[in-house]
Amino acid sequence: MTDAADASTPDPTPNAYPVPKPSDGDDPRFTLGLSIDVARILEAAGYPKFSSIDFVDLNKALFGFLYGPRQAPPTEEDTSR
Repeated sequence: MTDAADASTPDPTPNAYPVPKPSDGDDPRFTLGLSIDVARILEAAGYPKFSSIDFVDLNKALFGFLYGPRQAPPTEEDTSR
């Protein structure tokens, strides 16, 4: 675990994600098996078992993390709502 001083130090390594979407829109690495593996890892770590709709949401979130646009950190205005 890091302390507060470490958390405020900028990471000199550039982000690896999101990755570019393939030009044809199909990435053979993004499979049902990948999402199932992520769900199993979360369940093994003590998170609740996935329902069907949870799995759909996980798949969308994983896709967004892998290929989605990087979002700016929330502003003070965003957090006060």
